[in-house]
Amino acid sequence: MIELIYSNGCSHTAGGGLEIDRVLDSDTSIFVRDVYKEKYGIHWNKQEDITFCKKLADKLNCKSYNEAASGGGTERVVRMTYEFIKKNWDKRDKIFLFLEFPSFFHRIDLYSSKLDEYLIVNQNYDENGNRCFLYATRRYFDNNTLTDYDLINKNKELEIYLDNFFNFKEEESKLIRQIEMLLTFLSANKVKFLWCEGSNTVQKNIDKNLLNYELKIDSPIGLQNDFHGWIVGSKLSIKDELENKTTDLHPGYFGHQKFADFLFDYINKNYE
Repeated sequence: MIELIYSNGCSHTAGGGLEIDRVLDSDTSIFVRDVYKEKYGIHWNKQEDITFCKKLADKLNCKSYNEAASGGGTERVVRMTYEFIKKNWDKRDKIFLFLEFPSFFHRIDLYSSKLDEYLIVNQNYDENGNRCFLYATRRYFDNNTLTDYDLINKNKELEIYLDNFFNFKEEESKLIRQIEMLLTFLSANKVKFLWCEGSNTVQKNIDKNLLNYELKIDSPIGLQNDFHGWIVGSKLSIKDELENKTTDLHPGYFGHQKFADFLFDYINKNYE
């Protein structure tokens, strides 16, 4: 019997775009939540309450714990999932995990000795290989962390570190190893879980037996292995649900509900 639903990933899993203070990109005087209320008569007080993790837990009448975060990367997912299972080792057979492995290339998990906490570090590069974006924070959409980047990048310490000790190819190899070790650990200890990714990098590089635990949605748009790809293809994004009043392709309110329905059916089919 499942007593706890755990999820981790990036903003797709965290309910990104549905924060209570999120505004439309087309009109920053209007909150996304207010448009949903006007159009559908629905309302929420916490972003976490409308995620598929919480909705699935409600359907199963159990607890939920969602550690996904906007901007969060794969190494963060691996680290926190492992820590969560070890802390809840005595009830590991009663937990169901859904793990989203975000794209590798611009999402870094770094520990700050200055802040004594882990940071979400995001960076992007232009077509010429020059860094065009860099930011670091403990949490996005949190007024208490607005100065994190300035604190840890004084005298360009963060940039110097990344320029000298970060390589995309090596980072990808490291993350594949970490994912494979985590999933093998979960499988060996009979922890119930599903995983997905936004590309096929993991799929191509891990032990084929671990593909048995990869998300597979047989839908009208074809077989889908990616939660977010299924959302966009099924017209269940915030953009679709609000009829193009925003360009936001994060999963919408009903998208989270539909995915919770899928996971509910999956659990009932595969577990007692």
